[in-house]
Order: sequence, then structure tokens, then C-alpha cells
Amino acid sequence: TSLSDFYQAGDHALFADLPDLYPNAYLESHHHFIGPIIWHNSQTPWPEHWPHVFEGKPVAYVTMGSTGLYSAVPKVLDGLRSLGYHILLSSFGGDCGHLDLRDTWTAPFVPGDEALKRADLIVCNGGTGTTYHALSHGIPIVAITQNMDQCLHASQLTRQSVGQRIYADQLSSYRLIDAVTSLKHSAQTQDNLGKMKTAIASFDQKTTLARLLG
Repeated sequence: TSLSDFYQAGDHALFADLPDLYPNAYLESHHHFIGPIIWHNSQTPWPEHWPHVFEGKPVAYVTMGSTGLYSAVPKVLDGLRSLGYHILLSSFGGDCGHLDLRDTWTAPFVPGDEALKRADLIVCNGGTGTTYHALSHGIPIVAITQNMDQCLHASQLTRQSVGQRIYADQLSSYRLIDAVTSLKHSAQTQDNLGKMKTAIASFDQKTTLARLLG
């Protein structure tokens, strides 16, 4: 028995993904999309030392999560700063003392919903939790991927023109600048982001799960 067999051994195999992001997926009769599971993190307050409104520059939200490569952050900050972004950095409890924090606000944990309401871009590790949260706000994604699941998911984000994937070991400030510029100036990206935002908002998870598990 393989790991794949183990994962799909139940009566139903449920995928916490959006079917619109995988339009060419072939599903067996017992395979079902149930829509993304988004953690809104409403418990974490907006950092007291952060402004509530950012003016004059676009805003980038940077979060590497619990499995991202934090050694990538300096290159990310350099690239975003050269493009004129205000930067909201979730440090996940890490030490930021060695970083160049011009135009950057940092906090150990950040309320994702509030950050995404203000953001024009997110840079993250490409995991489904953060990327679907970004898509629910219509925000383009630069994914700095390291783990296999992140690489696979971010590849699909790139195919659907709502994100750009950069392998962590290939990251440079120049690659980041190219990725951000490509997303910013793509009419298809803006159109597809709108479609994904609408699809997430309209996906009826409760009815889908009730039908499958009832």
C-alpha cells in the first residue's frame, strides 16, 4: 500500500481546494473539492505601533508562516523596497534586529484579514492557507516555495496567473522584482484574481459537506 493509497482509502477523498483553481483536474467519482479552509485570525489585534492607513505607496504583506524560509526575508525586503512598497512583516516571533527595516513595520503575529484589506500584494511560502486567504481578498501572490506541497500549489497559482512562484534556493531581489512587476502589469492577473475572489465567496461549503457526510 502506497502513501497515495492511504490518503485515498476512505469512502470519500475531500480536497480543501477551489475547483476554479484546478479547472483541468480529473477526479474519481469519490473525489470532491470542498473549497478552501481559511483561518481569519481575528483574535490577534492590529499592532499598536502600526498605522491604520498607509498612503503614498503600495503595501506588501510579507509572511513566511511556520514553514517558510526566513533567510529569504532580507532579499524580499530589498526587492519590495526598491519597488517603492510599504512593507508589513510578520516575523512569527523571529529576531528582526539584523534586518534593514526602512519602510517596514514588523510584529511577531499579524491579523491576516486586516493586513490583506490594506495590501496590494502578498509574499509568502506558497501554502494553501495563506494563498487562499489572499485570493479571497483578490490579492496577487509571490510564493517563495521550499516544501513539495508549496511548490505544487504555487505552480498552479502561476498557471492560473494569480501568482508567481520562486523556488527558495533561486530567490534574488531581481527575481522578486520581476515577479511583482509581471503580476502588477498583467490584465489577465487582475481579471483572474477577481474571478477567484468571487468563486471563494460563492462556494457553499456547508451544503457540500452536508451532502457528502450526511
